[in-house]
Amino acid sequence: DVYSEEEIRMMATAGSQKGTIGAEENEFIQNLFEFDDLRAEDFATHRTQMSVLWAEGSTADWEREIFSSRHSLYPVCRDSTDKVVGILDIKDYFALPERGVEAALKSAVKEPYFVPDSIKADVLFRRMREEHLRLVVVLDEYGGVTGIVTLSDLLELLVGDLDGGDKDAETEGN
Repeated sequence: DVYSEEEIRMMATAGSQKGTIGAEENEFIQNLFEFDDLRAEDFATHRTQMSVLWAEGSTADWEREIFSSRHSLYPVCRDSTDKVVGILDIKDYFALPERGVEAALKSAVKEPYFVPDSIKADVLFRRMREEHLRLVVVLDEYGGVTGIVTLSDLLELLVGDLDGGDKDAETEGN
């Protein structure tokens, strides 16, 4: 027998209501079917919510942002959030022999990876997994930055909230 998406979703919902399928399992099944319908623009952290490090900022500015926002990944921008020049993983930053903006820009900041806001969630997930990416920069049709997506964002679309209510330090604003 072959079942349609709608039939599987109805069976999962009915199973959840009867108690034969747990609520979390039902949520996962529903999320799985919705996943490939979503586009990056639907779930990206918006540019106005991103925590960024400025290439022209001071080391004190960077460390203040890192310690106050507590993310693990940061877009590094020059002049505006439309000019993302790299991505900083704070593990790479704190591993530098001499911490500072200049040293980080030379050795720790990696090339940004850009994706269109129209990319489907399943395609993006596959690409991020294959390329070992933890954060991508989302661009609109004109090349302007609309936001960012982390691997955690994509996982939360599938399995729901990963950390019990608060946005994950890696996810929000990266």
